[in-house]
Amino acid sequence: SKTMTREVVTISLANYEERQQEIAQQLYRAAKDVGFFYISDHGIPQEEVDHAFATGKSFLELDKETKAHYPFNPDTYLGWRGPDELETVTGGRAPPRRRPCAAGDDFRNTALAFQAKTHDVAVKILKALFLGLGWDPARIDDVSTRTERAAQNTSSLGSLSLRGHAAVPPRLHAHADMDVLTILFQRDDAVGLEIAPGNEDVGNIWNHVPVAREWTPLDPKPGHLTVNIGDGLTRWTDGVFKSTYHRVRAPKAGDPTGARYSIPYFVNPKLNYSIQGPNKRWGPVTGFDLLSKTGERSWAGGAGS
Repeated sequence: SKTMTREVVTISLANYEERQQEIAQQLYRAAKDVGFFYISDHGIPQEEVDHAFATGKSFLELDKETKAHYPFNPDTYLGWRGPDELETVTGGRAPPRRRPCAAGDDFRNTALAFQAKTHDVAVKILKALFLGLGWDPARIDDVSTRTERAAQNTSSLGSLSLRGHAAVPPRLHAHADMDVLTILFQRDDAVGLEIAPGNEDVGNIWNHVPVAREWTPLDPKPGHLTVNIGDGLTRWTDGVFKSTYHRVRAPKAGDPTGARYSIPYFVNPKLNYSIQGPNKRWGPVTGFDLLSKTGERSWAGGAGS
């Protein structure tokens, strides 16, 4: 397939309160034009990002028999699945018998603490996006709050995963995310993420990915987050914000050839919260609908970056 360039902007969250209008305008344009953008000055220390990677990797390196005691649960979207081309462990709050304690309590504690900080960044981004749309930023508090997530994972969903892509093609098939917003942490050597310009998932929001011939590389930027709009936010905005197709290609000559690790954080509404655009371009969907579709698409060919 061919590659082409498309500008993916970097947006700083520094001095967020003072610059909220400016940030809102920048995020609005990026979400409307491309659907992907980088975030700098997000406030999560690099050592905490590194620790999250190391902790998740320690679980994935356990033997298969041990990991199999903590299978992926589609009801909570937590647990381990793999290993094939894509191996995933998703951490968060779950019943004690489900938590992957084989990697030590540090796994769960790290996942919860890192999830909370990532969620705070997600709320800042969503509030600014709402402001750019002319919506009340406080509406996001009715959709997803960290306090409720801490009390009950299924009440306010956000899942934090560590994903290991095997060093064989294909690493992750082309897809669009089914959530509201995805925040992706990538290691500096995690090359291969590409987006498909002109193939935003708007009109055929639940359908399969069309053939895309031109891809734009989106390599990691040290200290930055890679953020993309999900189908849920596309529906919520009547197609104003773009949910763009993306994939992780196989290594090229000169690329790192080992396993590729990334940490995606998927932001969804509460399970019973219904979202629909003001012009009702598409019918309403709930957080449960989005989560169910995420699972279906994930098993069919991969969800997330």
